[in-house]
Amino acid sequence: MNRTDSALAWYSDTDGILSNLRLGQVRASSAPQLEDYGELRAIGHGGQGDVFVGTDQRLGRRVAIKVLRQSHWRSETAQRRFEREIEMVAGLQHAGIVRIYDSGVTGDGRPFFTMELIEGVPIDVYLDCRKHHFNAEVSQSEKLKLLLSILDAVGHAHQHGVIHRDLKSGNILIDGEGLPHILDFGLAAPVISRVQLTEPGGFVGTLAYAAPERLAGAAAVNDVGSDIYSLGALLYEMLTGRPVVPNDLPLDEAVTRIRNSEIAAPSASVQKVDGKRVEPIGRDLEAIVLKALEHDPARRYASAAAFRDDIQRYLEHEPVHARRPTGVYLLGKLIRRHRMMATAILAIVVALAASSVISMAAYRRVSVEAEKLRLTNVFLEDTLGSVSASSPGQPVLLKDVLHESIHWIDLALAEQPEVAASIRTTIGNSLRASGEYRRAEVELKQALDDRVRLFGPNHPDVAVSQNALALIYRDTGRFDDAETLFRTVRDTRMKLFGPRSLLVAQVTQNLGTLSLMRGNSDAALQYFTMARDIRREILGAEHPDVQMCEFQIAGALSTQGALVEAIAKHHAVLNNRLKKLSTGHPDIAKSELALGELYLQEADFDSAAAHFRAAYSLITENKGCDHWQARRAFDAALSALSLANRDDDADLLRAAHVEKCGS
Repeated sequence: MNRTDSALAWYSDTDGILSNLRLGQVRASSAPQLEDYGELRAIGHGGQGDVFVGTDQRLGRRVAIKVLRQSHWRSETAQRRFEREIEMVAGLQHAGIVRIYDSGVTGDGRPFFTMELIEGVPIDVYLDCRKHHFNAEVSQSEKLKLLLSILDAVGHAHQHGVIHRDLKSGNILIDGEGLPHILDFGLAAPVISRVQLTEPGGFVGTLAYAAPERLAGAAAVNDVGSDIYSLGALLYEMLTGRPVVPNDLPLDEAVTRIRNSEIAAPSASVQKVDGKRVEPIGRDLEAIVLKALEHDPARRYASAAAFRDDIQRYLEHEPVHARRPTGVYLLGKLIRRHRMMATAILAIVVALAASSVISMAAYRRVSVEAEKLRLTNVFLEDTLGSVSASSPGQPVLLKDVLHESIHWIDLALAEQPEVAASIRTTIGNSLRASGEYRRAEVELKQALDDRVRLFGPNHPDVAVSQNALALIYRDTGRFDDAETLFRTVRDTRMKLFGPRSLLVAQVTQNLGTLSLMRGNSDAALQYFTMARDIRREILGAEHPDVQMCEFQIAGALSTQGALVEAIAKHHAVLNNRLKKLSTGHPDIAKSELALGELYLQEADFDSAAAHFRAAYSLITENKGCDHWQARRAFDAALSALSLANRDDDADLLRAAHVEKCGS
């Protein structure tokens, strides 16, 4: 029976295809001697173990049982790897990862473990079956949402120090409800641990999904990059219908292609089905796939969460991070086509420009500042009057206003360089917030050059421009350049305003965020604490800006594994925010989500569910049912309830969601 026939059987057989590791031809194997398990039947095999389905006679439930193969059980390496799989998977508690129930030794001395039985098919078979036999091809967005769930599970494993190292279609099963489950951690290894990637017999793993560094043939430091590459290869195959490396290539040629990163662009590899192309792969999505498949691990997504975030941004029609190095990125990715009132645009831009001008009042004469503000308003009014849409018949968008403003700065403000620099900075910050990083960088550099020429290097306005430019460098991954500028800004502000000023606290907080992005949680903790202390001294302990620092301190503590301390601090922040902020403030939902994630790591599933449900309620009430954060909170709440064995509450939540959101 071929793979597709097996999949059809899964859809039609009420018992399901019990395929926890493989479909198709199952290797014959003698049943293990297990005292507490009956009705054993072989259903598959992995790289080192045979898999059976059986009944746990003590609990009366069906389970999958993995037993070290008879030909391997005397191998010390095989036994060590088998035991490592048990140890690692036992510590993972996620709905998308197959759970281990029990472990022991068979009557003939072989190690075994029992695990959750997933009645499903590998993800590639699921997609193929839907396409060819049910005339219901899985859409591109559905495929991406499947990968979002997979990335959630992989991210959970990474957060708990486990790298899978053999992620592929055969190790990801889709159950009867269309939900993915990851299994077979036989090649798993701890994060950032030195392990031998090859065995005496050669490469271990699946070549079509193997990262280039996995083929080094020597001991290497494990990090999450190898799993990111494998998931990139999986996404490539899901979207194009073809593997990254063709299956018919000779082994040496396949290895050479992987090592040399000879990967055909996904858009050029899309298969034709019945003479018709499947959904085309746009530039954003292609950039996401290729970033995950970068030859250099340092250029891939830094984490499963970063990979997931970019896919979510794509689904939400927002600018994706993978496109950042490519140049000017249209703001239309952020804004759905709709008409915008010119007065609203004027209010937004004038407010930004006015705040930028007014911020200098402490060290410039008030009359000069008033004149600058007047010139700013006149300039913006004249600019708005000349704006036209980028395409005939289309509404005027905010990006059109920003781009037109840039054009008019040189024409209208040639003799007002100080005002021009202020407006350039405002526009540059707006472009950065919209994802147009390269164009924002051009404007901010011009503003910085003008201000240095006008005021010299040690001026508050120069520090403002340097800080804005450093944020561009940080957001585009140029961390060394960002740190250099942030430190320069900090030194300047300390000289001008003293070490205990709010402006020093601001740039110190930026250094903390940068340190956390670079993986240095110790430095991040120090910077966040310094920023908090300055703000607390000036603003008071309960001020929202102080609580933001406390929130970031809790995040840094959680990355260090200090979960109890992080939970306590997050609770304190949440209590303060509930007292000081309006009910719909997004910071309250952020606190609820953070606590849910930490309680999930602590295996306190009841508490996790409570916080996820609270976040879900807040987000749906204030951002709507379709917002991606609402869906994330809803899915997380269901997972936590499932892990807490509160199926009735999960059903009630689903029913409430249908009543509230309609689906």
